[in-house]
Amino acid sequence: MRPSGTPDSFTATQWGLDGDFPVPGDYDADGRSDLAVWRSVSGTWYILPSSEPGTYIARQWGISSDFPVPGDYDADGRADLAVWRPASGVWYIIPSSDEGNYIAASWGLPGDLPVSGDYDGDSKSDIAIWRAGEGVWYILPSNSPGSYTATQWGLSADTAISSLAGVPY
Repeated sequence: MRPSGTPDSFTATQWGLDGDFPVPGDYDADGRSDLAVWRSVSGTWYILPSSEPGTYIARQWGISSDFPVPGDYDADGRADLAVWRPASGVWYIIPSSDEGNYIAASWGLPGDLPVSGDYDGDSKSDIAIWRAGEGVWYILPSNSPGSYTATQWGLSADTAISSLAGVPY
């Protein structure tokens, strides 16, 4: 990593194993991204909080065929654990403000790609998919429950890029 505050230096930290998905986010609400990976073989999240670098969090959430889609779905300043299950199109989210419960929302079809982000500017991550065959983005805006937007942007040959790590799904 090359810290923005000291661009002439870098830091290197071993975190994760071959096959893990990088899922950086601010899981501890200290204003800095934390090192985090999702291990698909076990569905386990491994988070190294920047506020407590000597400790780590391990939590199982998801199954091997899921896509990790962390984001701040409850606008509390902390990244939430979330996965999208492509076989069923269901999103499973653990809001960090209520970790004893989870949200399940059906959005998407097999072949879609999850592309969550804050598309409506309310500080909450929105549930969204990109349908490659159509080049259409389908977004469930968190500020307007019960509605959705569909925007054609892209071609069937395009590839959606993860806003998390710049990695194509």
